[in-house]
Amino acid sequence: MDNLRSKIKAEYLFAAAVSAVMLILFVNRLVHGVETSDEAFYNSIGYRLIKGNIPFGDMWEVMATDSLIMAPFYLIRSIFVKDGEGLQLYSRICFMILNGIGAFGIFRYASRRIKGTYAFLTALLFWFNSPFQIYDFSYNNMANTFISLTICLMMMGFDEYKKRYFILMGIAMAFAILAYPTMIYFCVIFPVVILIRSRSLKGLKSCLLYAAGGIGTAVPVVIFIAAHTGFSGLIKNIQYILSSDTAHSLEAGHILYQIKDAFIFLTDPFSNFGIVFMIWVAAMTITAAVRKTRPAAICMTVLYPLVCGYFCAVQGGVKAVMNFIFCMIFIAPAAVFLSESGAARIREFILEFGLGLLVYFVLSFSTGGGPAQAINGLLFAAVASVIMMAESASSFSGPRLSSVMVYSLVIFAVASEILCFYRGVYRDDPYSKLNTRVESGLYKGLYTTADRKEHLEDLGALMASLEEKDESVMILYHCCYSYMMVDMTPKIPSTWGCFDVETYGFDNEEVFLTYLAEEDNIPDNVLIVDIPQRFDTAGQQKELYEPYYGRLIEFIEENYTYTGEFENGRSGKVIKYERETV
Repeated sequence: MDNLRSKIKAEYLFAAAVSAVMLILFVNRLVHGVETSDEAFYNSIGYRLIKGNIPFGDMWEVMATDSLIMAPFYLIRSIFVKDGEGLQLYSRICFMILNGIGAFGIFRYASRRIKGTYAFLTALLFWFNSPFQIYDFSYNNMANTFISLTICLMMMGFDEYKKRYFILMGIAMAFAILAYPTMIYFCVIFPVVILIRSRSLKGLKSCLLYAAGGIGTAVPVVIFIAAHTGFSGLIKNIQYILSSDTAHSLEAGHILYQIKDAFIFLTDPFSNFGIVFMIWVAAMTITAAVRKTRPAAICMTVLYPLVCGYFCAVQGGVKAVMNFIFCMIFIAPAAVFLSESGAARIREFILEFGLGLLVYFVLSFSTGGGPAQAINGLLFAAVASVIMMAESASSFSGPRLSSVMVYSLVIFAVASEILCFYRGVYRDDPYSKLNTRVESGLYKGLYTTADRKEHLEDLGALMASLEEKDESVMILYHCCYSYMMVDMTPKIPSTWGCFDVETYGFDNEEVFLTYLAEEDNIPDNVLIVDIPQRFDTAGQQKELYEPYYGRLIEFIEENYTYTGEFENGRSGKVIKYERETV
């Protein structure tokens, strides 16, 4: 008995030590890199809500409701910090907490299939996933967190029927929709799965509990928004938002095209990584299918994360982590062939894996980046494959050797994921060059290059000097991070700002003018931020937009007084307009 206790204690100590090392490596990478477009846009949505902007009222982003998920974190911060100092680092840390909820769901579900220490390490694979090297309050990231949690709760409900699982499932589903509204498709998909899986009155009861959890979460949200916009105003704004270019990805033709493209994109690892990767996947699957060669197949699949990690890390770039998760789904056929769990468990895995793929396809047509951006939707499918593989490896040739095999599998997977995270930095210099700590402003506490640090601090100081407290502001043209540098209320349909027709194929001028047609939506100030080209990561220069926004410029000139152009060190130029008073 004492030997058994010592063994269990040693396993937990080992898992804790590995987890601590992985966590230190991950957090070290998390504080490196500054991103001033996509990540700033995600956080500006939450910032808008605590400044008094309401989803579908003042905020016309399709995914504006994701601000409601960020709000508690930002409200807690606002008690202690009144400005944007260090907000970006704070947001990254808060997303670790939020994503930890999804990781806990993975752990609870996985621990029903595999040993607790294995399950905990597998949950790290989910917890540390950072699509596009952006580990923050992305609507894609949050949608994936809550949709994965929804699947886990449903599968646990199937294992052990308890009312709380299906009620919590409905709540998690509602949060997934708040994060990304097109997740609403799963409101129909999940009840169908429950009914087909249960085939009894219990299935109908489960659906009702699921609906109760979802509706109970959604109703207060609708009441909160409608209390500020009115139900008629809410419906009117939603209809316009869905009919405008901001929701172009929801058109029927676009959906069909993107679904077709998503199927084609599933072959991407083979074309990118070449013949060696193809041979490895084929050999792994074939040896797994032949009983006599199964030990060799288990060895190959245990090493598979290293193979994926190697190819993705060598490829590098901002998609390295996403491509790693993408490649990991090809472990699935081997996991099925190696499984000794019987037909019932294989059917469960096919359901898990299929729902994971479905998340990928829904994100493929509903996100502007298409399949390439939707790869993070495959995370649950990849994690399910690792769990299935760990089940198979657990029965391999004796307990001691099987433990080595499973620990190797999950540790290689997490370590490779973190390696890929280091190999790509989104819209900043490579990790090795990010050796200067930002000492003040929005990005305080993050590491970047010395010249970018100066730009951020200089721009932050300039914006603070131009702010008019208790007034509203529209910042043009595409400078999301500037909103969090001033203590002013944003007034703009989307902090993402403008698009030019040449680059994006559509523009937002009509949306801006429709928004400004409402007297309450006209801001007190307009700031045009024209940053230096060397710090531009997403086409933020004034000259890129002005040719496409003649009517918007005319509106500003007619309704505002030009008050000057301002510069500060490496800030770039900021042009200020104040609204004329009658």
